[in-house]
Amino acid sequence: MNRTQLPGELKAVVCQQIRRGKWSVEQAADITTFTVGSIKRWLRDLPASSPEAAAAPPVIQPVEPRPLDPGLRRILDEALERVPLLRQRSLVDYVRRHYACKVPRRTAAAYLKELGLVERTTVKVKQPMRRFEAPTPLDLVQVDIVYVPKIGGGWLYSVNCLDDHSRMLLGATALEEQTGEAVLRAFRAIVARWGRPNRVLTDRGTQFVHWRGKTAFQKYVQNELKAEHIRAAAKHPQTLGKLERFHSSLRQEGLDPKGYADVNALQGALDRYLGYYNHERPHQGIGGVVPADRFYGMANPLEEVWRKLAGWGPDRAVFLTMNLLGRRFVLAGPSPDQLQVLWDDKLPVINPTHRPGKQS
Repeated sequence: MNRTQLPGELKAVVCQQIRRGKWSVEQAADITTFTVGSIKRWLRDLPASSPEAAAAPPVIQPVEPRPLDPGLRRILDEALERVPLLRQRSLVDYVRRHYACKVPRRTAAAYLKELGLVERTTVKVKQPMRRFEAPTPLDLVQVDIVYVPKIGGGWLYSVNCLDDHSRMLLGATALEEQTGEAVLRAFRAIVARWGRPNRVLTDRGTQFVHWRGKTAFQKYVQNELKAEHIRAAAKHPQTLGKLERFHSSLRQEGLDPKGYADVNALQGALDRYLGYYNHERPHQGIGGVVPADRFYGMANPLEEVWRKLAGWGPDRAVFLTMNLLGRRFVLAGPSPDQLQVLWDDKLPVINPTHRPGKQS
């Protein structure tokens, strides 16, 4: 039955059972396979005095879930073994991105529930937030410092630089001290590797700005890079929201909460997480692709591939995305000797110093 065409009589049955105290909203969601939010909406939209509710039959049969395909289960097991923190939406995105395999969210939820990894939480309604996003890679980068505990007392620091358009982490440099000179040296190295950004967004830390005169960081950005330096409003971390969100993920997924003995140990942890974050971890804010996909202009080719692979099963053995100097394509197939070029944008080879993501 089409979920969007569920008869009002059946909705009324669910509401009636809840109002009689026979089911809780959560039990109704499990039995009907609809979400808690849908059940609450039915209760709101279908008053107890309505004709549908009055004429509703007293019982409803639970919907039996379909058994999980063995090949799909193997992929889900492998994904969860590789990244144990994956949950419903992130698991769906991960399998789609790295296996080119579409998994319905309800299937992923049932799989996680079977493993005892699903906990019901109360969703708080958030006020709408003003959103912005740079139009191209390196148009705007965000720079900030995160504090990391040092074993034995004190702090270590990481200077992080994030591309606003793609969420690509351009650099994470561990420091013993967060002086203006050390922070500028770390940022110079990032620019030397990736190229000049058009705009640089920072908070109002003393490493970046000063109320009297200009800091060395400001002089470098404005005089040497000829870029615009944007300062976030005081006490307004939302301006650096993408980087703040990265810091939250970094603490949860990439750093030891006990801290690190020295700057070398911290740098090793940062380097490992940088590779995972940029090339393996799907990002919900950019449609479930990884940041490197968007930075190198691979998001649209991948969308095209996913549409073409709609009929493929979960047993495909090879799935490889490539961007070679602007020529972008995807190889996939059931075995190494049966590969197909599934998408190729036919772009000519471009200058290797051409800015990533910018079309010729």
